[in-house]
Amino acid sequence: MINFFNIIASISNRTTINAGNPTGKRLYLAAGQSNTTGVIDASSRPQWFIDLGDEFPTVQFMDNPSNIFGNYTLNSAGKYSYEMYLYKLLAEYKDEVIYSIHQDESGTSISPEAKETAAGYWTTRLGDIPAGKKKILPDWESRITTGLNYLNTNSINYDLKCVIWHQGESDSFGQGPALYYDELKALIAEIRTHTNTPNLKWILGGINTSSTSYNQIVQDAKIQIASEDSDVFYVPVLNGTQYLNADSLHFNASGGIDLAEGIFDVIKDF
Repeated sequence: MINFFNIIASISNRTTINAGNPTGKRLYLAAGQSNTTGVIDASSRPQWFIDLGDEFPTVQFMDNPSNIFGNYTLNSAGKYSYEMYLYKLLAEYKDEVIYSIHQDESGTSISPEAKETAAGYWTTRLGDIPAGKKKILPDWESRITTGLNYLNTNSINYDLKCVIWHQGESDSFGQGPALYYDELKALIAEIRTHTNTPNLKWILGGINTSSTSYNQIVQDAKIQIASEDSDVFYVPVLNGTQYLNADSLHFNASGGIDLAEGIFDVIKDF
């Protein structure tokens, strides 16, 4: 039997972290696979973003260890995700700078038993990840620690609001659906422990039922976790190919706006 809650000791950067000051700047952790990476074409980016010079200075964004909180901009592929819309809503809601620590890994599943061709896995079961595959969790936790240490060192008061999680497409393969509930619960528990925030809120974004990687068991697992944990929230999305790119997998601009607005409605007053 798989023990999902036997967190491997080799998650080496466990540390005592100050979870924040309720009067500090709003800080969000965003993570997931390719819909978090962002594959919405730049040609559809909104005019307000173009008018800002394709940078968003009121959103300080950390998307790799060498880019510790710079202005939000298009990703390295010249594309963007739902986060662009979400952060605009959040920044304007209280008219202040917000911070985001972002971790994305395209084409990855939580479970090694799901997508064997994945480049890496988010599971807490580090010892079960095959050789040559990326162990994403230690990298994510290291990035969180680096970001929080930067804020502390620079005397930037912050309030860690929530984790924004959009993932699950790659767990629709193999044993992924059957394992997803336990895998995600273990991951939630681990990040709460790492950030020293036992009640850290999690937002679980839904997957369009028209997606080629949609799986009802994975979707139901998110819904069930949210029903059992008062600090976990499931955000559904509009269904249909009109909200997806031509690949029938990734959000287009309309799908990104829909997810952003759904998440905003839940987290705006956290």
